[in-house]
Amino acid sequence: FTLVDEGGTNGGIYAVNATDGLTEIWAHATIFTSDGAFWWGAPSVHGDTLFAATEGNDADYSQYPPYLIAVNKHDGSLLWKFNNSENFVFERSMPATYAGKVYAAATDFSNSRVYAFDEATGQLEWQSALLDGSMWSSPSVADSKVVMGTTAHLYTFNTENGSTLWSHDFDSTYYGLPAL
Repeated sequence: FTLVDEGGTNGGIYAVNATDGLTEIWAHATIFTSDGAFWWGAPSVHGDTLFAATEGNDADYSQYPPYLIAVNKHDGSLLWKFNNSENFVFERSMPATYAGKVYAAATDFSNSRVYAFDEATGQLEWQSALLDGSMWSSPSVADSKVVMGTTAHLYTFNTENGSTLWSHDFDSTYYGLPAL
């Protein structure tokens, strides 16, 4: 599976044959008809579901909002979609799954948030408080904790309710992907 942005007009998720890498099995195009979407992160797969996020694409994201989607990994059919009306973009982030939830990070390039969704329905379960700093990292999840870094801090949240367990300030910018 791969995410492709062809000049902002032809982007999508593509499943190709793993043997030859050339034969397209299915494609799920962006919902945007003209200005496209930007797929800056990577997709993730859990069970029969592929999760991916877009940045969206217009000045205030009113016409083409950022969104997180779940598609069937076998045929690319849409299972659910979350439009982020808050104008925080799911940029540079790969969704993570843990205990029936999907976790994704988003930013407005000054502040960030972590979101938790029901894996099967896409229902928003919780979102973190506003986090200082732009997000350049995907969340990592294990042992009932979500860890994510921003340009200013490293944060750890409770997977059940999103409460902050701890944070650590950085003297310089953090661009890493935490490992648990």
